Amino acid sequence: MAHKRTIETALRYIHDNYHLGISLHNVAEKIYMNPSYFSRVFHEEVGETLSRYLIRIRITKAKELLEQTPLKVYEVADRVGYRDFRHFVKTFKEWEGMTPAQYRNYGA
Repeated sequence: MAHKRTIETALRYIHDNYHLGISLHNVAEKIYMNPSYFSRVFHEEVGETLSRYLIRIRITKAKELLEQTPLKVYEVADRVGYRDFRHFVKTFKEWEGMTPAQYRNYGA
């Protein structure tokens, strides 16, 4: 409970900046916490690791963009913070069971 406000600040920062390719270190620095300590506190408060949380946000936003825009898949990847297109496709497939293109065509 002591870290509730700190984690809320971190979550706000993550939601505002997920598309910039932020990392644990960026977030920890922003809220003036040691990265490994922040990682532990984040997991305790949120219930999942920061990296899983970030992936979930990025994949959710990517699905919205695939459903609602004509953006190319590589443009969607870039918009949600993936600089490596192949990594985006691999991660998306792990989370959704299909590639972004398949999701756009069949899954949405």
